[in-house]
Amino acid sequence: MSTLVADADPAAVQSVTTAGIRVVAPRWVGVSLPIGRKLFSGGKLPQGEVDVTIGRGLLLLGSFEDARGADAGVHRRIALPSYQWWIHQLESGRLPGVAASDKVGPDTVLVGRFHYHEQSIAAQPPLEIVFEDEHFVVVNKPAGVDVLANPDAGRVANSLTGLLAEHFCAGGGGAASPLPPLPKPAHRLDAPVSGLVCCGRTSADVRRLQRHIAARRVEKRYLARVRCVGGRAAFPPLPLTIDAPLAFDSGRCLGAVVGIGEGKEATTVVEECWGYAFPELGLRTATALSVTSMALGELPRAELLREPTDNPER
Repeated sequence: MSTLVADADPAAVQSVTTAGIRVVAPRWVGVSLPIGRKLFSGGKLPQGEVDVTIGRGLLLLGSFEDARGADAGVHRRIALPSYQWWIHQLESGRLPGVAASDKVGPDTVLVGRFHYHEQSIAAQPPLEIVFEDEHFVVVNKPAGVDVLANPDAGRVANSLTGLLAEHFCAGGGGAASPLPPLPKPAHRLDAPVSGLVCCGRTSADVRRLQRHIAARRVEKRYLARVRCVGGRAAFPPLPLTIDAPLAFDSGRCLGAVVGIGEGKEATTVVEECWGYAFPELGLRTATALSVTSMALGELPRAELLREPTDNPER
């Protein structure tokens, strides 16, 4: 689909909090569509059809996308422009220097201006910076926030990278006092999870952190709230090692072991388990787990039985 190529200055992005919801004001962004690459790869052209116009190419791509979505039962929110939007822009003459009769080459790219609407998220407290120096920043990521921007899903300013940009641009800057490079996350935490994310100020700093992660010199420790059927006595002896990927069902807010051979290889060790109560929620007993996880690969990412400990309503 389309790609976000130019966004507003982070300092110019406006957000408000109302009724417990953080809302980012719609804004104009630059978008592109590599129509040539999309047409000439993946068998999207009818057999024998070589010379394709831009108008015809957009219709082909739109019908291919519609058929794929219908086959897969896809009904997800798409925030970036659809092929139908590009067709309308072309027919309205809003793509300067581009005509529907122009031929599509392998390197043809359409560029446009799009009014972008972010997906709202729960209101967030001020971002907590745990550590900061000239190379690295450690931030406490709130629950319910993606680590990386996801333009297609409508979460750019409402991602951790967007919140970091808003935090570090709030002080202004300018020629006399330029802003330092914006921190970039070196790893991820899943959206439902709150916790520490290590960031580098430059690409070299990010790669340095990632080398430590890839060398398995970094350990992640999670605190997860679970309901233990049968009480603490029914829990297996500790430490409990799970040598299989764990997946999270956000709809039911439950985790489960993924089938053998599926998902990302990982090892999870449950080290401690203790009981506590949430009287305000009517829960007499609950269970907390102290867990360490190590996933294999460049960016370890543990999928855990988890509910954010700072979000007891879920």
